[in-house]
Amino acid sequence: MGKKQSFTEKLILLFADFLDIFRQPVTLHSFYRWLDNDPRYRPFRTWLEKYFQKRKKQNLYSTIYRLKKNGYLKIKITKQGRGYLLTPKGEKRVLKNKVKEIKKRKDPNNYWLMVIFDIPEKRKRDRDLFRFCLYNLGFQKLQQSIWVSPYDVYKELKNIVKKLNFTKEVKFLKVKEIGKF
Repeated sequence: MGKKQSFTEKLILLFADFLDIFRQPVTLHSFYRWLDNDPRYRPFRTWLEKYFQKRKKQNLYSTIYRLKKNGYLKIKITKQGRGYLLTPKGEKRVLKNKVKEIKKRKDPNNYWLMVIFDIPEKRKRDRDLFRFCLYNLGFQKLQQSIWVSPYDVYKELKNIVKKLNFTKEVKFLKVKEIGKF
C-alpha cells in the first residue's frame, strides 16, 4: 500500500474525477450534490464529513485557495456560480498521483512491454514526468530512452502518452524475452 494521501491530494483527485465525468467547472454546490448522488463517491462524502468534524470547514476553502494560488486550479464563472478547473500544472499533479495508485500485474503470457521514446529537450519537464510514470509503472531503464517492464500496463501507459501528447514521440513493443550478453 502506498503512502497515505493528504487532504489536498484527495481533494484535487476528486476534482479531477468530477471534471472527467461532467466536463464542466466544479462549483462547491455541484461537487457536494455529486458526492451525495453517486454511490461510488459516497465514502468520500462520509470522509469529508468526518474531516470537518475534526477540523473547521474553512480548511476546505483554504486548501482550494492554496491550489489556486500555486497554479493547480483556476476559476471560471458559470451560471451556477464560481467554478474551478484544473490547469495544465494541476492535470500533471493529478496524473502523478493516479500513476502511484495503479495496480501492476504481471503479463499472463510473460511478455515484456518495451517503450522507446525520443522527447525533445524543450519538453524536458514533461519528459521527466513521463520517466516518473514509467518508473512507477514498474519499468526498468535499459538505456536513457528505452525502458522495459514485465507488467501488463499497456492501457495505462497509452492513456499517459495521450495525456502528455507524446503520441509521435513514443513507441511500444511487446517482446518475449530480454536477452543478456
